[in-house]
Amino acid sequence: MRLRLRTDRLATFLAASRLSQNHWALRLGLSRGHWSDIVNGRHPYPSARTRQRMLEVFDVPLSELFATEDSRTDVDFRLALAPRYEILQELGQGAMGTVFLATDRSLGRNVAIKVVAPEAAAGIGIRALLTEIAFVARLQHPNILPLFDAGDAAGHPYYVMPFVRNGSLRGLLHRGRLGLEEALALTHGIARGLSHAHEHQVLHCDVKPENILVQDGHCFVMDFGIARKLRSEAQEWRTVRRELDFSAGTPAYVSPEQASGNGDVDARSDVYSLACIVFEMLSGEPPFGGSTTQEVVTRRFVEPPPIERLPNDVPPAVAAELERAMSLDAAARPVTPLVLYHALAGAAVVATPKSTSTTSTTTTTAPRTSPPHAPHPRALRRPMSKRALIRASWLARTGIAGIRSDVRYAVRSLARGWRFALGVVLTLGLGIGLGAPVLSLADYFFLRPPPGVADPDRVVQLVLRGSGTNGPYYTDGLTGLDYAVMTQRARTLSGVAGWINLRRSLGRGAEARSIPVTLASASYFTVLGVRPALGRFYLDSEDVDGATEAPCVVSYRFWQTTLAGDPNALGRAVRIGNITYTIVGVAPKGFSGLVFSAIDAWLPLRVATPEFQGNDPELWTTDGSAWRNSDSATSPIRASSRVTI
Repeated sequence: MRLRLRTDRLATFLAASRLSQNHWALRLGLSRGHWSDIVNGRHPYPSARTRQRMLEVFDVPLSELFATEDSRTDVDFRLALAPRYEILQELGQGAMGTVFLATDRSLGRNVAIKVVAPEAAAGIGIRALLTEIAFVARLQHPNILPLFDAGDAAGHPYYVMPFVRNGSLRGLLHRGRLGLEEALALTHGIARGLSHAHEHQVLHCDVKPENILVQDGHCFVMDFGIARKLRSEAQEWRTVRRELDFSAGTPAYVSPEQASGNGDVDARSDVYSLACIVFEMLSGEPPFGGSTTQEVVTRRFVEPPPIERLPNDVPPAVAAELERAMSLDAAARPVTPLVLYHALAGAAVVATPKSTSTTSTTTTTAPRTSPPHAPHPRALRRPMSKRALIRASWLARTGIAGIRSDVRYAVRSLARGWRFALGVVLTLGLGIGLGAPVLSLADYFFLRPPPGVADPDRVVQLVLRGSGTNGPYYTDGLTGLDYAVMTQRARTLSGVAGWINLRRSLGRGAEARSIPVTLASASYFTVLGVRPALGRFYLDSEDVDGATEAPCVVSYRFWQTTLAGDPNALGRAVRIGNITYTIVGVAPKGFSGLVFSAIDAWLPLRVATPEFQGNDPELWTTDGSAWRNSDSATSPIRASSRVTI
């Protein structure tokens, strides 16, 4: 039977919460990508450890979040292995799969078969997992449990190991704590096996008593199923195993950097886990306890290592070395497991252990002394107050402790590489400082709608598309014929307007000056949705070839400056170019049409007038000489329209 996640119930719980998905991933101890796959239904069969975390965090019974499915996969797996192996019994289960006791039919010996859980194999693929198992199988060392066989049976990847009858280190710890000499002997074997794997670019990442088998005092490190290749293959691993969270590992022994989801852990992560095992061997209990998985993981961020819980017969120098190996800062730990072992063994020989002398009635104990290199005992062994314990518990429940740890780690990383951080800050500062004015200018000239235009989102500019030898091209104007056809045949547009921006002379003789004007169709103001501040705009009948009147509309600025704001300016005649126009209206304040520069007057477009047939008007200067206005005859008509929605 398998337990399938009820994604509908999970969605209900998440919808009722105000926490973000990143916060839930942090509380569950999962990577953001892994949690996203679970929420979106791409990972319907979470591992046993993930199920336990979810039930603890959401505080609901199993049936609320998971549904039981009857499956024949176990039977199919047994049938697939039957020609070679006979499954006898189940030895135990873990987060990554199940271990079975089996008989090798061809050799007649008992073996242990580790079957990887389908939900764990789904993250990286069966082929990739078998490739990884083959890589780990090349590790040949007396303290590493060898692999006899590996394969895929009924969709279940598996690998075969020797069967160790005496069991794991966990069985020894169930009987009670170990003496210093026995603990150091076991530590030596574990350290040798881990150091050999590290030399071959493999991390274990789940060092715990269950993964250490003991036979007649000899240790075998097993289950490198979540090991990761170091250095050159770390990036490849991070790509291949994106479905599995990098905080994978047993909560009581996982290192702080691995618990925080850091993908760049190294051999010192296994050193931390080994130190936790040594602590448990000497004290008889795990270093960090708690009622929930999140509390167990979080305590290593909010508490110092609990060295004061070690028995009195543990030498202070050994306790100091364990304290260093369980440091929150990975740089302060021994670089390899063998270095840790030699440090512990040397401390056990050099340091003066706490000795006892007995009489017939009393027992006296010599006071513990710290070696010169050990940290000050008051700073490390001071018991936490009740208020501090309440605060640590609150931090563990809310997940703030993990955030604070991430911030502290980021600050330490920046402090170590301050030159790089300074370069990044300066680069960002220059980029923002230079980019802000450029974006402001682009916003003003290209993105901001012209002032005074109603509903600018519905106003579009029409362009002409043509084809040439170098491919298609676009022009921002239309010919007079194109504009006439557009105004007559457009059916999807509520209005079409044409305009040309030019400069014309105002007045003649010594008082003449050049002003910006727009030759616009009568529909120009209607398309832009503006209303005159004074008077009216010229009509369609006044914007045709041969019209007797020559009306014009002046800008509000022109009315205030040149005409001194005269309320009787309507009907006044002004000489613009070689034509005398009559002012019929004043545009609203701030309106300049579809340009961002100031416009002084709007004149009828009159497409068919001689002005657009090559008869160029004169632009008079202040000394009375004539300029040739070279752009009036050749300037294309720009067209704009209002889209009907």
